[in-house]
Amino acid sequence: MRVKLIGCVAALLTMTFFLTAYTPATPKVTISGRVLDNVTGEPIVNVLVYTRAGEIEAVTDKKGFFRIETWQELPVELQAFHPKFTLYKTQLKQAGQTLKIKLTAK
Repeated sequence: MRVKLIGCVAALLTMTFFLTAYTPATPKVTISGRVLDNVTGEPIVNVLVYTRAGEIEAVTDKKGFFRIETWQELPVELQAFHPKFTLYKTQLKQAGQTLKIKLTAK
């Protein structure tokens, strides 16, 4: 009984080590920026900003800011949707830049 218990504990410790030591091959990418009205320059609230693959999304705050963290490899296609504005699409090729997205009213 004692040998089985020691074996189970050793197996659990080994699994825990390998699971916590795992690092994805692709580094985490942070995408952040601000969404503004193309004409007025005012921030747009409640814009849904998301990766085209559909994995990650964010909604802009009252100042138009958003932040997304993803493990997707670059380039990432990013879209911004608000029912009163034309759909915005762009392809992000490098990380670390703060985007300024300007939407055009429908």
